[in-house]
Amino acid sequence: MDTGIQIKTVWYDADVTEILVSAWNGTFGGAARIYVGIGALTEAAEQLRGFPKSPTDIREVTFGQFDLDPVRVGQANVNVLASGISMRFHCLNGAGHAHLDLRLQSENREGTCAGYGERPGRTTQAVTLVMRIEATAVDIFVQELMRLEATHAGAAHLKSLISDVDRRFGPSDLPNSR
Repeated sequence: MDTGIQIKTVWYDADVTEILVSAWNGTFGGAARIYVGIGALTEAAEQLRGFPKSPTDIREVTFGQFDLDPVRVGQANVNVLASGISMRFHCLNGAGHAHLDLRLQSENREGTCAGYGERPGRTTQAVTLVMRIEATAVDIFVQELMRLEATHAGAAHLKSLISDVDRRFGPSDLPNSR
């Protein structure tokens, strides 16, 4: 996977869309299936349109949920997985160098932890990532989110930049990855 975020539609109906969100910054990564209401991708796209307007511009977008309480999805309150992504778009300095801080959480659907035997209850995994991004990449991401909401086909990508430190490491550098 290229560095950045990728969002794909897994399933949808008249009230809700299940999306698969994958994120990789060159060092860390993760993926989660997240339920969002109809229109949520368009709403996020509108919120991100034109970022950054100034070096002090901050935008925050969240999909899914991070707790186990019932959540309103579509027309009903339902218990869904505690899976979500929280994204904070901001600039690091007065030059307008854009960054994305994100938290991605995925709840195990089976309530077990693979490799550790049966464990009752829910288990979650989470990752926090920081990515350098460019305004043009956000503009493309906004367009792709709008198209994904309308067609439920393809994917929306937010490409990130890789720092010199991140270039030295990759998935093949991890233990037992050969």
